[in-house]
Amino acid sequence: MYLYKSFCYPTFDAVKRAIQSNVTLDQFGLIQDVTELSPNLLSISYQLPDLTYSSLTYQVPVCGQAGFDNSYSGLTMDDSIELSGMILLVLAIAFGFRTLKRSI
Repeated sequence: MYLYKSFCYPTFDAVKRAIQSNVTLDQFGLIQDVTELSPNLLSISYQLPDLTYSSLTYQVPVCGQAGFDNSYSGLTMDDSIELSGMILLVLAIAFGFRTLKRSI
């Protein structure tokens, strides 16, 4: 399953069709063609307002279930655990300063 604009599509081809169904590419120009470069990578060709052509590559993230998925943030479980540990460390240091301040 593949994620595009907070929606999980069942196939990579469905994502490709969803991108092609957009007339414009966010602030870039008119979409001309969408081609598959590799299993998770698309090339999007578009026409700029000055009538020149350009392209960009788009890596499609993988998701777990079909339908709307607002949970994708780009964070992995390891990132979340590391961030939680840092927050816990800051709270422990603040508690330590508070305890020291009361003892003085």
